[in-house]
Amino acid sequence: MVTRDAIVGTALRAITANGCHGLALRRVAREVGVSLATVQRHFATRDELWRACVDAVLTEPDPPDDGSGVEAELQSYLRAMIERATLSPSATAAMWNDSGPGSDERIAYLVDKVRPRYQVHRQKLAAAMDAGEIRAVDPGAVLALVGLGITSMASAPVALRQLFGIDLGDPGDRDALAAALADVLLHGMSAMPAAPPG
Repeated sequence: MVTRDAIVGTALRAITANGCHGLALRRVAREVGVSLATVQRHFATRDELWRACVDAVLTEPDPPDDGSGVEAELQSYLRAMIERATLSPSATAAMWNDSGPGSDERIAYLVDKVRPRYQVHRQKLAAAMDAGEIRAVDPGAVLALVGLGITSMASAPVALRQLFGIDLGDPGDRDALAAALADVLLHGMSAMPAAPPG
């Protein structure tokens, strides 16, 4: 018996290989090895299947807000984003770049799924700025850099590994990347001013 997850997994591979225009119920049924009717029992339309793919890609536990400080929370958030991005990075990029018929509605669904998380993290950045924990920055720019940047990095794992020695399949490398990104985001790259003498 075919599972809903098997259909979604096959659909994600189809999106990864051929973009959103490559997602077709008949093709997914053939790849899974079942009839079109079997797939349609789970997903009546292509867009329903697409939404299930979005839900699968965006499912992640929110990082714990355990009061351990902005840096630890940011590292946890980045680690979760990196782990999610490595699951199906090309599919995520294809979803954001969908331009076929009906793409406006599909992208609106994607935006609606991402927006609540974006707003939460935007508020957390604003609170950290208000508390003087970090300097004033444009939260939208930071979140765009982080979100789109991680997706772009994850969609080129071979280049990432060969150019920078970072293997996103390795939990240690993911942790190290999250820590390095959190450090740069929180502390910037400017040299610290020298302490005044004596």
